[in-house]
Amino acid sequence: MKLAVSPWEKPDVVASFAQANPNPQLLKLASNVLTGKKSARILDIGCGAGRNTLSLAELGQEWGWQVVGIDSSRAMLDAAQQRADASIARHSIKFYSGSMEELVSNLDMKNSAKFDLIVAHGIWNLASSGKQFRIALSQASQCANPGAKLFVFTFARKTFLEQEKPLKGEDFVFIGLNDEPQCFLDEEQLDSELAKVGFSRPKNSPLTIYNKPLMPAKAGRLSNPFGSPVIYEGVWEYLNL
Repeated sequence: MKLAVSPWEKPDVVASFAQANPNPQLLKLASNVLTGKKSARILDIGCGAGRNTLSLAELGQEWGWQVVGIDSSRAMLDAAQQRADASIARHSIKFYSGSMEELVSNLDMKNSAKFDLIVAHGIWNLASSGKQFRIALSQASQCANPGAKLFVFTFARKTFLEQEKPLKGEDFVFIGLNDEPQCFLDEEQLDSELAKVGFSRPKNSPLTIYNKPLMPAKAGRLSNPFGSPVIYEGVWEYLNL
């Protein structure tokens, strides 16, 4: 029996991620909070082919920022490393293989310095259960320095019509757009789950919403007639609980 290939290992998917632009809001945040900070450390969870990892390292080259990317896809990491080898900031970038639920052990956090900025860009929404999601959040908090910023880009509950219910026994897990269980939280749930592991969102820091439906959907499960997930983007701070 031939095993199915993970979509994150497929050459066309890897190539599309390798060509993707970095998130401009993430780069702006890093510039605002880390500029001038010597040897700041940044963790990119689910770094993929390095779209954000490389740009963050290049942005902070003058101050010696160290950027660590971790991903469970070997193909993505190979593409990221190939790009990093050609970067002017190649000596400031390091990649690890591992899942979002095992950051502490995979990054050897007992013997490594913690991070000043943590990036969870399109990764936590891939958790297939609330348990997996919560483990991933807890692992991220254990990697954070007091006062560290957390940048989150994740699927929103608004993706689905109000009458659509999460899977049995789950609070925010739905069958996602690729017919697999994925996490879609509303704003209150996202703040609550992050608060449990020590991350707080400042009151003057609203969430940015992407792909917000422009009109009510008349049928089906999705609120967006084009089928794109609604996205939440925001910044939290680690309060060292």
